[in-house]
Amino acid sequence: MKYPKFLEKINHKLAVISGGLIFIIGALSVAEVFIRNIFRPTSWTLDLSMFSLIWAIFVGAGYTFQEKGHVRVDLLTDKLKPLPKRIVTTAGYVVALGFVATLGYSIYNMMNTALRFNRMTVTMVQIPQAYLIAGMLIGCGLMIITVLAIIADLIGGGDKYM
Repeated sequence: MKYPKFLEKINHKLAVISGGLIFIIGALSVAEVFIRNIFRPTSWTLDLSMFSLIWAIFVGAGYTFQEKGHVRVDLLTDKLKPLPKRIVTTAGYVVALGFVATLGYSIYNMMNTALRFNRMTVTMVQIPQAYLIAGMLIGCGLMIITVLAIIADLIGGGDKYM
């Protein structure tokens, strides 16, 4: 099975959104410097930057898998013949899938707790924790789908992720 084009497009669009959030974080930081020097420090720019960073990291993580941007050890696999290399690479993605699935399960439990007890953030700008956790949950879901597609591509004979 070839890596799906629709997933490439979704991950790319979310990477652009992630980049936009990083830009907003930078703009907030610059604005804070000027505002702090003219008036007084704000109580909201750091909070909004942290909230945006959570969404940016998790929403962009699927794209990072798609573009082979996560850390991997090529020292061993570069010296292998094609079949063993495919097996080791696939095994690596299966381990990554297990990690991301475990992370997603933990985040899912956090979401349930946040919703059940109507938890708020403990920052100056208080918002429901569920809004932040939703970004993490969406990101884990996209990472799981992306890694599954990569594994299917490797099993199907694709070379993009070798």
